[in-house]
Amino acid sequence: MKNRQWKTVLFTAGFLAVCEGIAFAADGTWLDTKSGWQYIKEDGQNARNSWEDIDGEWYHFDADGHMQTGWQKVGNLRYYFEADGTLSEGWQCYTGDGPEQWYFYDKSGNAVIRWLKDNGKWYWFNGNGILSTERVKTIDGKKYYFHEDGSLLANEYSGFKYFDADGQPYAPGNVRAINDNEREIKIEEGLRDEIAEELNALPKGWLRNFVDNGWTFVYCPEKEYYSSSRDPETGERYYIRYKVDNLACELRFTRPEALKEGFGEYLFRKVKQEMRDLDFTTEMRVRMYEILEFTEVPDSYNSDYGMLFGVLFSKYLDEDNRAEMEEKLGNVAWYMERALQSRGEDGKLIERK
Repeated sequence: MKNRQWKTVLFTAGFLAVCEGIAFAADGTWLDTKSGWQYIKEDGQNARNSWEDIDGEWYHFDADGHMQTGWQKVGNLRYYFEADGTLSEGWQCYTGDGPEQWYFYDKSGNAVIRWLKDNGKWYWFNGNGILSTERVKTIDGKKYYFHEDGSLLANEYSGFKYFDADGQPYAPGNVRAINDNEREIKIEEGLRDEIAEELNALPKGWLRNFVDNGWTFVYCPEKEYYSSSRDPETGERYYIRYKVDNLACELRFTRPEALKEGFGEYLFRKVKQEMRDLDFTTEMRVRMYEILEFTEVPDSYNSDYGMLFGVLFSKYLDEDNRAEMEEKLGNVAWYMERALQSRGEDGKLIERK
C-alpha cells in the first residue's frame, strides 16, 4: 500500500454505467453476481486476493473474487471499506467484540503507523495501525504524555505542569502559586485543572511565545487585586486582578478568570512593538466610547490601552462576545483577529507581505 499513488478522479458504484448486472470501468468490467460484485480485468481474469485501483479508488477482492466491504484484515493491518467497496479515509472506529480501536487512513488509503498530526494535534499508532490510548508511553527511548483521547500533551498545561511543543515536561513553564509572603503554596487539583483550562484556551502560537521568552504564570490567590477604580456614576468599584511584570517576566493573577485579560495585555505590548502597520492605539482611541460601553470598564481607564486590549481580548475568545464585538466595534474586532493570528505554531511572528 505504501507506494501506491492516489488519483484525483473520484469514483463510486453509483457512477457506473449499469446494464443487466454489468458495469464498465476504465480498465475492466464490473459484474454483479448473487454473492456480490466481482471485477473482470482487461486480461479477462477475475481480481482475486488483490488490491485494485479502479477509476482512482482502491478496492480489495477476496480469494473468491468478491469485492469486500466493511472491516477487513489484509495482511497484518485492518482496513475499512465503504458500502460501495471504496477504501475509506480519515478516522474509523472498530468495535468488534472488545474495546473500540481507532485507526486513521491517509489519502493513499494507508493505515497510519507511528506519528500522525491531525487538526493541530499529534497521535501515536502502533504497528497494527491502532491508536495508542496509554497515558504515558516511551517511544524511541523518550517518554511522552497523552490525553485520554490519545492526543499528545504539547504546548499546553496539565494542571500546573507545562509540556513543550515536543511533548516533554518543561519545568520553567510551570505555573507557580505563592502567598503574600512570596512562598510557594499548594493548590487543590480541581482548581489547578480550572486554571489549566483557561491557559489552554489561549492562542497556541502566543502561548509558546510567552514560555519560550522566559515568562511565567504566577497564581496569587491571597491577593485580592492589583488596582481598582470607582465608577463615579454607580459608585461600583472596578478591579484589575492581574499584573504584567516586564522586569520579572511574570504574569500574576488572583483569579482564574483574570488570566485571559492579563495575557491580552501581554499580547498587546508585543504586538504594539512588532506590528506597527496595525495602529491599534489609534483605532481604540477613535472608538473609545463604544469600547468602554462594550467592556463596561470605567472611564478612568480610557487611556490604559493595554488593559482595555486585555479585556477586549478576553471577550473576543468567547464566541458569543466575539460576534457582538464584530457587530458593534467593527475594525477593533478585525485588529483583534490579526493580533491573535500573528504568531505561527512555533511562536514566531508571521511576516505579512
